[in-house]
Amino acid sequence: MAPSHLPVSGPGYRTTSWSVHNGLLQDLEEQSVVGTSDSSLNLENDEILSRSVSNATETKSAEKTSRRCWGGSRYVEKYMFVGLWTCLLMCGYASARISAHLNIPPDSGTNGQDPFDTFEDISKMLQFGFLLGWFVGAFDQKRFAWLFHWRQIYWILIFVGTPPVYSAISRIPALQHSLADVSRWGFGMYILIIVVAMVALTVIIWHLYAAWTIHSKRGFCIYLGSRFIVLLFYLVFGLVTAHYSVYNTQHIHHFYIGWTIALFAEFNHPLSAVTLAIAMGVFAQGVGVYGFASMFEDGSCFTASAGNSMSCSFTSDTQVNLKICPQNAGALHHNCYFGL
Repeated sequence: MAPSHLPVSGPGYRTTSWSVHNGLLQDLEEQSVVGTSDSSLNLENDEILSRSVSNATETKSAEKTSRRCWGGSRYVEKYMFVGLWTCLLMCGYASARISAHLNIPPDSGTNGQDPFDTFEDISKMLQFGFLLGWFVGAFDQKRFAWLFHWRQIYWILIFVGTPPVYSAISRIPALQHSLADVSRWGFGMYILIIVVAMVALTVIIWHLYAAWTIHSKRGFCIYLGSRFIVLLFYLVFGLVTAHYSVYNTQHIHHFYIGWTIALFAEFNHPLSAVTLAIAMGVFAQGVGVYGFASMFEDGSCFTASAGNSMSCSFTSDTQVNLKICPQNAGALHHNCYFGL
């Protein structure tokens, strides 16, 4: 009598490949003892068993190879992934700082930067970079192996090369503008923005199509929803800060745009890898050349130009705080009177 937990089909009680591939090899041996006169059935079972053992051997061999390649354990592996990703982020930041040191572009804001601002910039570079790495799957074993395979080295070179190239383009007089001075844009700046916007929109649509094709419906909803939540976060705080202060200023720095586009580039495809490289490079260029800056600022605060001396008078409906700092850690002598 055949074992009750195996599917039965015909007089020989044929065991399915499902049971073989799930480790019920003992049942298959019992079946051969019970016997059947159908020699073709025995041959088929032998073939199934052979394939099962072969597949299991190959799987174990692949797992051993993977463990040898990535540090010997999953615990060590995850720190290796994060460590290499950190080195990559700092290479992009260093590339941007070198171009800034060479006055490319001439309006660089990080030349002469004190260690406190440098610490702030690197901290933000790593914080945003780690979050980006999680979104694009850089800490997943298969994704990491694809990204850092020698055949995909092109995207790393593009990432490191994007900051100086972006800085060099901004030296062109017609393109020396930003989203803060739209009224001063010339024809060349409008053409550049339109072309870049069309390319960025096309790339994002391609990634959405790829997500729809590769993922399940639930996976697509998670892919799209998670990116939408990031955008919603900035939208909500933009509305909150605008309501909080009538002097609120909002400036969408280009490195925010680059970072946001990079969030979509999670696929093992050359187009997605190039998108990740360029968008990450724009983010690194913004932080390394101009320094990290908040998207929302309280415009009611007073910011003075650099100088050796100044004389000011302030009045306000409420109490104010005044902060004046010397550049390059110089000494500051002051004689102040505060009225209440």
